[in-house]
Amino acid sequence: QIVLSLLNRHFPSLKGINIAVLGVAFKPGTDDIRESPSIPIIEDLISHKANIKAYDPIARYEAQKHFGNHNIVFCDDLEQAINNVEAIVLLTSWEEFKDIPELLVHMDQQPLFIDGRRMLDKSSLKRYEGIGL
Repeated sequence: QIVLSLLNRHFPSLKGINIAVLGVAFKPGTDDIRESPSIPIIEDLISHKANIKAYDPIARYEAQKHFGNHNIVFCDDLEQAINNVEAIVLLTSWEEFKDIPELLVHMDQQPLFIDGRRMLDKSSLKRYEGIGL
């Protein structure tokens, strides 16, 4: 699992690490979470006892039905999701996620950013890991 190995480069243990998962739908513009790459990733994070904050502009309720209350806080907006986390994992390329560099620029300690969609310019973030080329 690529996301876990990238997280483990920065955090030897994920137990108690606050991680924002951005995007639960399998693609932007839908609430369909079937076959979404976020499902196995979130399940892995749960099994490693990470504290998960999830945000998806449309698929929130489908995700809540799927995961129940398994140590996941479902957030109302992007700012809430990325506040006070050590890592951000972007998994669906929602348009509003392009605002992330602006939202992080004022943070003293920027979280690790794992870009599962290669959506953002890596030079716009201090701690960037991208998946794929």
